[in-house]
Amino acid sequence: MATRESTPLDDAELLLLNVEREIKELKDMYESKQSERTISNHVWMTDKIENNVKKHVLFLIEAVSKIRENHVGDFKTSTNFDLALRYCNDINKILNDMITMYKMRFGYMDIKLKLQYAMPQLSQNLTHLRNRFGIIKGQITRKRFEYEEDSWF
Repeated sequence: MATRESTPLDDAELLLLNVEREIKELKDMYESKQSERTISNHVWMTDKIENNVKKHVLFLIEAVSKIRENHVGDFKTSTNFDLALRYCNDINKILNDMITMYKMRFGYMDIKLKLQYAMPQLSQNLTHLRNRFGIIKGQITRKRFEYEEDSWF
């Protein structure tokens, strides 16, 4: 059985899936019936955000940067890479704000208000990131296909 070697694009896509899964889990915790108990636990939420969500976002930023470096001259502009990195950084900033809030031991109502504001932003940035990543993937795949066509002649 032949195995295919993992590319940076595949690695970044897996990281993006991990980020989506972790943010969905945060959103589900926020919207659950036991949200008061879970989101008011400062230590547990800080650990969850830092070790699960933020870790994947930082690895995703690194992976997208690596892909950008590998394909820097292949496209006319690097706007899609820049926007993908911007959305990653925006997600990271929101997560840092949430971590700060938990480390400062805000009250339940303050946490709830902050999460009420942050969750739609996280979802929106994640949707934009997914769309940009799809565009990048399409461009790279198309470019590879063009290279393969050129080698036939």
